Amino acid sequence: MATRMMGKFEKYWSNFNETLAIAVVLEPRFKFEFVEWGYKKIYGSDAKPYIEAIRRRLFSLFDDYVQRSSSTLGSSSVASQMNFASQESERKLQAEVEDKTFYGDFDITGEIDGALQKSELDAYLDEKRIKRIEKLDILSYWAKHHPRYPILGSIARDFLCIPITTVASESAFSCSGRIIDHFRSTIKNENAEALLCLRDWIYGEQDLVEAIAEFQEYTEDILNPNDANNSSMQGSNVVL
Repeated sequence: MATRMMGKFEKYWSNFNETLAIAVVLEPRFKFEFVEWGYKKIYGSDAKPYIEAIRRRLFSLFDDYVQRSSSTLGSSSVASQMNFASQESERKLQAEVEDKTFYGDFDITGEIDGALQKSELDAYLDEKRIKRIEKLDILSYWAKHHPRYPILGSIARDFLCIPITTVASESAFSCSGRIIDHFRSTIKNENAEALLCLRDWIYGEQDLVEAIAEFQEYTEDILNPNDANNSSMQGSNVVL
């Protein structure tokens, strides 16, 4: 039985949603250290492949946002550059030829140094985490630090707005109508707990009322045996 339960557990929980892990990394009180800690808690010594997969996905996502940002900035400046590009092209070409003959080694060194510089994501991950016990409005944090981390700020804007909700499969694929409306799809944990407790109390109260009524009926039969005998005799007379 335990083996079958473990098989079911692995089936439904072995593939974690990477969106949740990325959202945790964007929490300045947790960052990537919490992802490593969580996977090690679950998988122990086998956690390394899962951690590396999340790391690759995180840096791949960051590179995608960098390319988007570069393309956006590039397209916005193309129109203004084309106005004087034709006039400056010959002068720049001549200057580049002259510079490469003398400054070529310096340019190559500068490109290598630029490649070795830390990216915005590396700088954020290496920065000291905020103490976990401190209260923090994560959306306000990223709004404040967006000028410092523009790419990560865009990622936080897109990922932290995703509502984390769960619905039953029969509700998600039901054709009878919208069972979960937009008011209940983003319900808070406290409200959900209150509704569940209220449901249990209501059903429990109904069961209690029925039990009390049945108990009173039994006690009346015991305390008033004559009434019970008379009612049974009347029933027998009717039959006769």
